[in-house]
Amino acid sequence: MIHTSRPVANRRVEWLLRGVLALASLVSAALHGILWVVVGSSPVGPLFALNAMSGLAIAAAVLSWRHRLPVWFAIDFGVATFASYVLATVQGVGRQYNQVWTPPEIAGMVTDVLCVVVGLLLLTRYPPVFGARPREEPGEEPASCDCARCTGLTAGGR
Repeated sequence: MIHTSRPVANRRVEWLLRGVLALASLVSAALHGILWVVVGSSPVGPLFALNAMSGLAIAAAVLSWRHRLPVWFAIDFGVATFASYVLATVQGVGRQYNQVWTPPEIAGMVTDVLCVVVGLLLLTRYPPVFGARPREEPGEEPASCDCARCTGLTAGGR
C-alpha cells in the first residue's frame, strides 16, 4: 500500500476545483448549444453541436472519474474553443468575421480560460493519488493495514 493519501481539507479543495472546472465546462457547453440553435445550418453549426455535447461529457467525466484524463480533456476543450474564437475574430470563418463582443462571447472566453487555469491547477497541485486509502476523519478508527509501517516491522523483518 502506498501511504500518500491527502488530508480531508486537501480533498475538499480538490473537489471544489473539480466542481468549478465542471461548471465552467457546462456553461461553455450551454453557450455552444445556444449558438448551435441560433446558427443552425451554417458550415460551423455542427461544430457548435460537437462542442455542446463534448462539454457535457467532459463535465460528467471530471466529476465522476478521478483521473488526469478528464482534466486534460477540460484543458484541451478550453484551449481549443478559445483558440477557435480568436481565429474567428481575427481571420474569419466561412467569410464571416466576428467583431462583436457580446456578454455571451465574453462569458464563453471566461469559461474557456477558467477551464485551462483550473485544470492546470488541478494537475499540478492535486494530482490523483492511486492505490492510497483516504485518511480518516478526526475521531474515526484508523483503517487496518498489513504493511511494514503500520504493523511496526522494520527492514530486518522484525
